[in-house]
Order: sequence, then C-alpha cells, then structure tokens
Amino acid sequence: MKHLQDEPTPVRRIDPDIPPVVEALVSRMMAKDPAMRPSSEEVVHEVEQAKAMMNGSAPAAAPDPYATQVLPRVGAAAPGGIPSRRAAQQPAYQPQYEPQGYEPEPEKTSFFRSKKFIFGLVLVLILGFGVGAFLSFGKFWSTNEVVVPDVVGKQMTLARQILEDKKLRVNVAETYSADVPPGQVVSQTPEAGSKVKEERLVTIYVSKGGEELTMPDLQGLSKSEAEAKLQKMGLKLGTVYEKNSDEEAGTVISQDPKAGSKISKGQEVDIIVSKGPKTKKVSVPTVTGATLENAQNALSSRGLHVGSVTKQQSSQAAGTVISQSVAGGSEVEAGTTVDLVIAEASSQTKEQKQTKTSEKQEPPKKNETTKTK
Repeated sequence: MKHLQDEPTPVRRIDPDIPPVVEALVSRMMAKDPAMRPSSEEVVHEVEQAKAMMNGSAPAAAPDPYATQVLPRVGAAAPGGIPSRRAAQQPAYQPQYEPQGYEPEPEKTSFFRSKKFIFGLVLVLILGFGVGAFLSFGKFWSTNEVVVPDVVGKQMTLARQILEDKKLRVNVAETYSADVPPGQVVSQTPEAGSKVKEERLVTIYVSKGGEELTMPDLQGLSKSEAEAKLQKMGLKLGTVYEKNSDEEAGTVISQDPKAGSKISKGQEVDIIVSKGPKTKKVSVPTVTGATLENAQNALSSRGLHVGSVTKQQSSQAAGTVISQSVAGGSEVEAGTTVDLVIAEASSQTKEQKQTKTSEKQEPPKKNETTKTK
C-alpha cells in the first residue's frame, strides 16, 4: 500500500514528451485529498482547454461588417470594375515550372495533434480518474463494506491502528483546538458509523493545541466590554470576582492571565471587578425615651441621618422617642437614614388637662340673697 499512501510520481518523469498542462491535470486528479480533485465536468472542460492549448488554435471570429475596411489602391482593379491600363498589359496567367523529379515535402503534423498522443492522453486521464476514485472510495468494485469506527478523542497512533485494523487507509491532518489536548483526534471524515468500502481513505484531524494569542489588557473596561473583547479574540470569560476599590464600580481592576502573556485560543480568563470604595460601618445608638432633639444629636454624631418623624398617641411624655426604624446596636453603613416615632398626648389626657385648667379659671359662686327680716 506504499504506492497509494505516497505522493504519485509526476508523469513527465516517465515520459518527458508529455506537456506540462497534461501533467498538471493528472496530478490534480491523483491528489490524495478528495477535495483537491476536479469533478467530472471540470475534467472534461480542462481536457478541452488542454487540447486547444496544444493545437495552438482558437475559433476564428466572424468578420464585423461595420469595421473600417482598407480601400483598393489607385490603379488596381476594383471588384466588378474595369482593370487599369497597367493591369491590362500584364499577362493574366504566368505558369510556374518546377524541375523534373521534384516532390513537394509532406506537411509535418504536430506530435500533439497526432492520434497517438490523443489516445495516450485519454488513457492517462482514465488511469488518473480510476486512481483518484480508488483513493477516495477504496475498492469501489468490491462488495465488502466496513463500518468506520469512532476514533475521536483517541491518540493519533491508537486511532491509526484501529482504522488500519478495519482495512481502512488513514490520512492525518493537524488542526488547532483549545478543547482537545495535543495529539488527540478532534474529528474524522467519514464520520463514525458510516458504511464504506475496504481501503477507503479516512482523514483524522489531530489537535495541536490552541492557537497561541497575546493576552489583551482588560483593566478599565466594564464587565460587558471585557467579555465582548475576549469573545472577539476567541477567548472565554471565566470567573468574575468583586472587590472594593477606589476605581469606579463595575470596572475591571485585575485579570488572570496578565496582559501581554501568551495564552491559547479558547482559554478562560478570570477578572476582578470593582465594587467601589469600601464603606464605613457604624453602630446605631438607642434613642428611645430621649427627646427628639437629643435623638437627632446622637444619630448625627455617629454619621447617621434622621429620616421621617411621625407622632403617635402614647402614655409616655409627649415629644419623647417611642420607637426607631433601625434597632439600637445594629451595624450599618455610615450615612444610613433612621426614622423616628415620637409620643403624642392621648385624648383622655387632653380632656383631663382641659378640666383641670377650667376648674382653676372658674370664679367662685356668690351666696344666695339673704332673706329680709
């Protein structure tokens, strides 16, 4: 099988008289890669082109009736006209005599136009087509079929051995793949499970690792911008971490691998995104029972803000804080707002106060009119 796996010998080494154009066509038809071989229509077309090139002839163009024409010289007889005086004086026919024994040399026929050459060309083309068909489809005249085994993911040497054990020929081609380790089969043609003839050529594509790239600089970009840049280069976004930083929130502050390093196409890249400056935590003071003014002062001293202040009827002294939105002792970020509820006197208490006030203000009653004696 060596002569089927090695490159075929150029036909001009066998017969130097074969034209280069024929050698080129035969080499294409005997190419090991089926995709490089011409179709039947292309073969017919290229054979016609080769014959035309070797004959050195081209179809004559039809005369253009509107093209500029050369007029006859003055004194020459015009077609259908009266001949000139000089033309009339010259004899109409001057016989030419050839010496006795003279035989005209036969016209030489080009070798490329001979029947022998054309027959040889057709024979070579048929032979090349047959060899090409054998290289593509194996023993197409045989009735023995084999099922192509699955060798994807296997090492090249093991894959070759498995295919050859099935009486199949192997062609190895390398390709980049970041997902498959170098030396392992990425894909195969024909696919696994296909039924083919014996000696069919099976091409296996072996990984040579991911294509080497230079890591871009992602710092300062947003998360979406960094992801789009990685996808454009054939890289993947890995784990995204968040960290407090003085940089604007949402921007990339670090990456792994670092910018400028060499990486493989399809590799994952981890990034760290800023969460903005770190905020200060403070403890909320307990202000229940204090007056509104004292509560405001206590919260402000801790870097907190007083939010809404609402009143609610209570038995406690009016104006004192009876509840707060954030419980005392809680840890919150500085600048957090705390809402307060202060006590308001109840209606019963108001009536009692009004009664006491009216009793104090009512004048004493005068004594009834004394009886007259």
